[in-house]
Amino acid sequence: MVAKAEAHHTPHEFRPRDFVGGHPAIDFVNTVTARNTATPDDWLDSYATLLRWASLSDLALPAVGAEVGQGDAEAELRRCRTLREALHATLASVQDDGPVPPKAALTLETSWRLAAAHARLDLSTTPFRLRYDQDGPPLSVARRALAAAAVELLVDLPRERLRTCPGERCGWMFLDVSKAGRRRWCDMATCGTGAKNRRRARP
Repeated sequence: MVAKAEAHHTPHEFRPRDFVGGHPAIDFVNTVTARNTATPDDWLDSYATLLRWASLSDLALPAVGAEVGQGDAEAELRRCRTLREALHATLASVQDDGPVPPKAALTLETSWRLAAAHARLDLSTTPFRLRYDQDGPPLSVARRALAAAAVELLVDLPRERLRTCPGERCGWMFLDVSKAGRRRWCDMATCGTGAKNRRRARP
């Protein structure tokens, strides 16, 4: 169950183990943890943290200039969080086999249009690709890249392989790319092992 409470902004040092979603857009959704509780934690506590997360992700971002003001950065971070929650709501609707909430759909569409306005067709490589965020306002570079990644995911989403981890204080989403399609946990070494240890501790 998705937590309804507003997430607490919690400092976090991102590590490679935080990237288990199978796609950068899903890893972005997972920057809120414990979604399956009433007290989720939002690890994106600042715009600088968002950029640090992006540097570890599979997103390829150009550098953001140091001229970004704090007020502008905070406003852009709020826009990125709105995009993240719209993507989460959309993926949750896929799992529930229900309609995408209109507000989420509008946010994704608006963000996609911003990304597309700064896209270019690269015919120098095979296969040909759309490339994003090489030009345009530096402040919104992460949001544009994330919107492009989100649309890429949703267009080719293997719906039957989308999972939500049932781990205690988790709720992360991931794509199950295992051959058998039976992956249950975001990471067996964390949530899977934790659940196993709790079962063993029961009298």
